[in-house]
Amino acid sequence: MKELINWLLKLMAERLPPPAPPPPPAPYDLLEIPAAALATMLDDKEIEFYFFDSKIVYPSHERWGELFWDVLSNIDPWSEEYWDCDDISLLVKSRFAERYRINGIGIGIGMAPEGYHAYNIFLSEKGLFILEPQTGEVWPVTSKSKYKTDWVIW
Repeated sequence: MKELINWLLKLMAERLPPPAPPPPPAPYDLLEIPAAALATMLDDKEIEFYFFDSKIVYPSHERWGELFWDVLSNIDPWSEEYWDCDDISLLVKSRFAERYRINGIGIGIGMAPEGYHAYNIFLSEKGLFILEPQTGEVWPVTSKSKYKTDWVIW
């Protein structure tokens, strides 16, 4: 039986495509802060959070705008329950990590005019901002924001 399992594993390994090479280094400078510093910013805005990483890497505010065009391109339109706000915001966060090795964007969860909603929150040298990934709109996280964020997962 062990030989059969080894034979199957070898056969599967031979048929798997080779791993993709890592992306090239960013052609621009990235900024970095400890997650603890971002935690203080979120605490000041009374937003709960969870970090998976101990340091947060992000581009300049201007560069974010350029990268949004790439990351938000070709996202399938919203579909109730199966491809909705949580799925789209997760895809956007994942695309930044995969394509640019940037983790300075999280998934925000909170109250929007339409009801409870998921979207993205990103960090720049100008502060914290909300990105509505379904429309591309961006605005600062303030007490007067049209979305009231309860949680962010970085």
